[in-house]
Amino acid sequence: MTYYDPGLASWVKGDRVTAIASVPLLDAFNGVQRAAALASGFKVADVSAAFAAHDFATEVTMAPYGRVPLNVARICAWTSQCAKGDGHANAAGYRTIAGAFLRAVS
Repeated sequence: MTYYDPGLASWVKGDRVTAIASVPLLDAFNGVQRAAALASGFKVADVSAAFAAHDFATEVTMAPYGRVPLNVARICAWTSQCAKGDGHANAAGYRTIAGAFLRAVS
């Protein structure tokens, strides 16, 4: 699987530069992961896309943060990174990850 980007949570802490800079780092990591998996004959679940890692353009309103990019909103909603500094997925995040796996194997 590719990974989602907990670094996006920096946005709601007032550090937009780090949030934006985290995406190319994630892309580099995911590129290596994807290439290794595909070279070994595995399918790859695109979790990064499911979490909209690149979507800074679409803005949504999310309490208590106000207007944030979609990728930031999804990290905040689907992990505990924004609220607790814990990047592990919550139930909604794991459902999203499972959906990415389902799309990969269907």
